[in-house]
Amino acid sequence: MAKRRLKFHDLERILGSFGVSVEAGAKHMKFVQVREEGRFTYPVPYTKSEVNDCYVKGCRKRFLLTEEHGVTDDDFYSR
Repeated sequence: MAKRRLKFHDLERILGSFGVSVEAGAKHMKFVQVREEGRFTYPVPYTKSEVNDCYVKGCRKRFLLTEEHGVTDDDFYSR
């Protein structure tokens, strides 16, 4: 999985294209995905600059958007 930083709104747009929504919080935004197995969340600190790549990687793992789940780096970042 490629390490890459994204602006927060770009991460929100990409995850949204995979059916992941966002809930507002005070300092963190919570990304939410509902699957058959339940409701899965991942908090990401809101920033006007770039989101650290560890949060991008964490979101991809939590929401099953990795290469092992059929989502290549190119497919993820090109959305």
